Amino acid sequence: MDFWNLVKKQATVAFKGFLSKTQGPIWTGFAALQDHIVFNPEKTALNEVLDIRAYDGLDTGISIPYKAALHQVLCY
Repeated sequence: MDFWNLVKKQATVAFKGFLSKTQGPIWTGFAALQDHIVFNPEKTALNEVLDIRAYDGLDTGISIPYKAALHQVLCY
């Protein structure tokens, strides 16, 4: 299933809300909940917690690490 290819119209990813927002002197970030939804019939297949942080590397540039935790809801 291709959740990110909207042209195929098989599935999509929907933003559900922020779980947290953080900010400090060197980094900022957020955690968000997203649902991976399949069509025909429309059902949530996966829940995702996306955690993104942006660090100011001062003279070395900006670093933006992220991690995604996927939790299966439907079995195919």
